[in-house]
Amino acid sequence: MLLLDEITPPLDKEQEEELRKKHRDEDWLFEASRRDLIRRTFLETADATYITARWQFFNNLNFEFFWNASHAIEKYLKAALLLSNVKANDLSHDIETAFKRAQENFGTILLPSTFPEALTVRIPNITSEDPIRRLRYDGPKSYIQSLNWQGGAAARYAMNSHALPTTDLYCFDLTVFLVRRIVENLQLADKVHQLTSLPDACPSKHSLLEKVYATASHPLQNTLGEVNYFLNPNPDTSKALQINALGIRFANSALYNNIVENAESNSRIRQAVSKRLAKWTVEHFPGIGPYKADMQQYL
Repeated sequence: MLLLDEITPPLDKEQEEELRKKHRDEDWLFEASRRDLIRRTFLETADATYITARWQFFNNLNFEFFWNASHAIEKYLKAALLLSNVKANDLSHDIETAFKRAQENFGTILLPSTFPEALTVRIPNITSEDPIRRLRYDGPKSYIQSLNWQGGAAARYAMNSHALPTTDLYCFDLTVFLVRRIVENLQLADKVHQLTSLPDACPSKHSLLEKVYATASHPLQNTLGEVNYFLNPNPDTSKALQINALGIRFANSALYNNIVENAESNSRIRQAVSKRLAKWTVEHFPGIGPYKADMQQYL
């Protein structure tokens, strides 16, 4: 901002007041525009990606769920950092690094590593003695570490096998809740006080999620609200996730089925095919980098 004592020649009182008013209005407009820019580019797109990931979860599109779950959290974290004037232009798509930077800047009180009890008490099955109904992760930090591998840039072509416990949806919703609630300018003391005094609340962002719930019979309400005990303002606690006998979904990657299984076969033809295919993928496949070391043993 231009300082008054840097202005020459000296101004009279009326000119000084006019200049102060101009800069006050400019600062207000800059901040309003900055918030709108962040909201529309990161927060609203994160909300849309979050809803998309939930739809994919319920429709058994597991690889796509991992991909969009990762990207939703990435954009929420970047929105939180940017609103508090923390640079995020070097983060790429690494949600572990983004989470770490957010914790370093905001502290573990505002962004804890583990799921707070104030939130987990909302999940009826979390205290179940049945292992398939427990959460696989104890907090957003461990969930993000796993999601970074299963849904990060290295997994965009679905080359890795996966296991997806049904209760991971709870982990996803909890993590989004904890990250989305800090999408505020935490340089402001009143914002910090609001969040620390209400650890189980996520202030309204006037973004896509709020628009969906504010619109009667919105077509996205079912996808967003189904067994969502955290980002649904009026959750139906009588409903719970439907969990199958195993409590988990499995899928082998195409690399495993075509290279590993052929290599482990007793058939010499299949073994030869495995070797040729491993070499071919290393030489031709985009995104094969993270899997090259695994492929070497089959060459």
